Amino acid sequence: MIYLILSIISSSAIFLIFKQFKKYEINSLQAIVVNYLVCIILGISFTKNNSELFILVNNIPVFIFSLFLGGVFIFCFSLISSSSQRVGAAVTSIAAKTSLIIPVLFAYFHLNESLSLYRWGGILLAITSIFLLTPERRLKTMKNRWVYFLPFLVFFTGGVLDTTVKILQTFYLNNDQFAPFLSLVFSVAFIIGIIITITNYIIKNEVFSLKTIVAGLILGIPNYCSVYFLLKALDLPGIESTFIFPVNNIGIIVLSSLSAWIFLREKIEKKYFIGFSLAILSIIFIMK
Repeated sequence: MIYLILSIISSSAIFLIFKQFKKYEINSLQAIVVNYLVCIILGISFTKNNSELFILVNNIPVFIFSLFLGGVFIFCFSLISSSSQRVGAAVTSIAAKTSLIIPVLFAYFHLNESLSLYRWGGILLAITSIFLLTPERRLKTMKNRWVYFLPFLVFFTGGVLDTTVKILQTFYLNNDQFAPFLSLVFSVAFIIGIIITITNYIIKNEVFSLKTIVAGLILGIPNYCSVYFLLKALDLPGIESTFIFPVNNIGIIVLSSLSAWIFLREKIEKKYFIGFSLAILSIIFIMK
């Protein structure tokens, strides 16, 4: 279970790091691009056999998945960054992790994994918690009302991401291919990010700053570890993903939310306690 614990710690760190971007005026996209370069290097470092990377590139379904995931990764990361800064790290982490209902439903309908009445009830509680955890009073003071939808976009893209990872782990990848596959995915995300960054430089004259590069280097380590250790946890024999996803996500919700409220001094509205409690209760139900 050490892989699961490491995944929880790594994912929680991502939300807290994103929260600091606004404080230190970090260009989110540029930091994300640098972060993916770090992920590529880590992926290569963890690869036991470099020939596995060429095998994956020549595997058409896996290559298509890598292109798709690369795009989803950078889009999802940008959403999380924007939501963490505008809505809050606690709310964003909960929106992202209650998205576990998407891969859980997929595992139930397509992989014949178990889903009891308790877990159905947990799904309804999870959706309710997202509504309660959206900071309504804060959003009323914002000119851009679209910010209200950021947690829901994070919820959806996070679910798609986890489901895709589960499909790959189940049908296409073996244990030794996790690291090279992640290198391939992060390479796609890096290329997309570079193209967008160059476009912004031409149009807006945006250049990389030292603090943005440092932020990207710091972000890259927990980002890579969060996905790598989740894949390793999903590959544990005898444990269903309908158990792994809830345990992983409840851990991230608790750790990132408490850290944001205690160390970052995020404002706690009364309805947060209800929403936070429902989020935890929903995942406990799903674990039954």
